[in-house]
Amino acid sequence: MVSIVIPAHNEEANIGSVVAEFYTRVVAQVEGSELIVVNDASTDGTARILASLQSEFPRLRVVDTGSQFGHGRSIRLGFQHARCDWLFYTDGDYQTRADELLVMLKDVDRFDFQGGIRLRRDDGFQRWVVTTVLRATTRILTGVGAVDGNCPYKLIRRSLWEKIGPIIPEQSLGPMICLNILVLNLGVRTRFLPIGWHRRRAGRESVSGWRKWVRVGLAVQRDMRAVRASLRNSRALLPS
Repeated sequence: MVSIVIPAHNEEANIGSVVAEFYTRVVAQVEGSELIVVNDASTDGTARILASLQSEFPRLRVVDTGSQFGHGRSIRLGFQHARCDWLFYTDGDYQTRADELLVMLKDVDRFDFQGGIRLRRDDGFQRWVVTTVLRATTRILTGVGAVDGNCPYKLIRRSLWEKIGPIIPEQSLGPMICLNILVLNLGVRTRFLPIGWHRRRAGRESVSGWRKWVRVGLAVQRDMRAVRASLRNSRALLPS
């Protein structure tokens, strides 16, 4: 049914809770589902915790990147290892929960892509600025609203990802942002749902500080321009 893909880099304080919640609430309840955690060269106890969890959760698979891939490439790698007809992505920081995914799965016959919208956030001023600028930049560069484009909560039909994925730059730092842009431009059957959002309870953000956010923002802008350049030829790639 659904492959849940979770990238994780140095999330020893959170990954056990994330795995337990999404496994017990979704994988154990939805026949044929699986959970894939992509361990992106963690240097803390993330790998050890995941290894211990595999005996408790038999449909948990761990993919190790070896060298650090980064967030975007880790998501792609997880999707490559997925076996199910539906692909879902969320982060390993335990800021999202599984209940909204169950809501999405009830409507998979009606939509080919579903994304989350964080209506209430408590991440501080820096994150608010980043989100606001990203939304405005997306509209300027692509002509569509971001609809919380960087929200880490997305469900997509596998056959659609196989068509759209190659359009997104392989080294993209924000492939899920590009995915939002594509589904809105290409007329895909799409729905956005409000999701609960919880402050990070432990660990450190992989991207923090104004300088890092500026570098990431510039890279994502380049990705958006590449996606916009590809849109003209993309409609023929979509499944009928």
